[in-house]
Amino acid sequence: MAENKLKTALREVVSTEFAEIPRNEREINHSFSDDFLRRMDKLTHAQQSRFWRMTNTVPRRVAAVAAAFLLIALTACSIPSVRAAATKFIRETFDSYTEKSERRQITEYYRVLPSNGTSGWICRRNRRKK
Repeated sequence: MAENKLKTALREVVSTEFAEIPRNEREINHSFSDDFLRRMDKLTHAQQSRFWRMTNTVPRRVAAVAAAFLLIALTACSIPSVRAAATKFIRETFDSYTEKSERRQITEYYRVLPSNGTSGWICRRNRRKK
């Protein structure tokens, strides 16, 4: 019985709220702003472009830019003079941002411990600061 009263009260409230809404879309008097209309025109114009399906979302745009950059980079690397200049630039940049230290043999950092004469375990040596 309490549920029936609740249902009828809910129906009355909802019907009074929705009574002001027109039943036909043509009865709605609304005008869109100029900015909205301009954006919609731009969107409909962009959809007519042949590249719309390829670039309509951000991840696809990023993928297209990355593919174009990769294509340009690989094309540039096929030219020996450009490849030499690029590798020189990368090496100089890498060397300026990395710690310059002496190059040592890997055996100075690791040693092999024998294990039953078959193979050995590799462990890191303790490095002492001098």
